[in-house]
Amino acid sequence: MPIAPGFEHRSLSVDASAGRERLRMVRFHPEQARLRVAYQPTHPRTVSEWAEALPDALVVANAGFFTPENRATGVIVSDGISSGRTHGSFAGMLAVSPDGQMTLRWLQTWPF
Repeated sequence: MPIAPGFEHRSLSVDASAGRERLRMVRFHPEQARLRVAYQPTHPRTVSEWAEALPDALVVANAGFFTPENRATGVIVSDGISSGRTHGSFAGMLAVSPDGQMTLRWLQTWPF
């Protein structure tokens, strides 16, 4: 379902170990999107709280994994500030340059 030029949304019910879950997906055309990584380790927020804090955002998603203490389990770089630590060559990352260019990186061939 289109939600804006270059953006589509789809929602599915899927079976999970805890029962039925709702899976929501957004597909976007990189040339029609501005992607921003927002993270404040001293002020953790839910997705709903981020949506409220970023009212102009078309999509808000939790794209990380965190400890019970709200610390990132991998690297997050937001507004030029790095938090967490890399998993080395095991992992990949989505990178957004200051000019908005997006890349998917496998850290074994393109380390952070």
